[in-house]
Amino acid sequence: MEEENLVTTKEVPDANEVIEGWGDAWNSNDPAQVRAMTADDAILVLNGNEFPQDSLRGWIDAATSAMQDLELRTVKKEVTDYVAYDTGIYSHTYTDDTTQYAGSYTFIWERSDEENDWKVKVMNIAEAQPEED
Repeated sequence: MEEENLVTTKEVPDANEVIEGWGDAWNSNDPAQVRAMTADDAILVLNGNEFPQDSLRGWIDAATSAMQDLELRTVKKEVTDYVAYDTGIYSHTYTDDTTQYAGSYTFIWERSDEENDWKVKVMNIAEAQPEED
């Protein structure tokens, strides 16, 4: 009798669900959730300034603990087998003030064969002038 070679592979998560979960991760105020969805070699361009890779973790830690009520409104999204992008408009407040912050974003996601998971590789965020309540 021949033995069957059973190989279990991790199911590839749906890119659209992962992208939708990005805002939930930020709203959890748990930096570990956001870092888990961010590639090790991810880059951030914030208001036209590139954050060095070694500064990204600190930025995520500070931003997730202070940001609240993040809303992402997708304007355009495309998904292929290994790359996805989501671009749109965001708004949020911070825990220590009531100012409503808003701007635009573009996130580029990549699916790796090793992890069989989607991770954000590029974050391009541009903040508009804040609106006072």
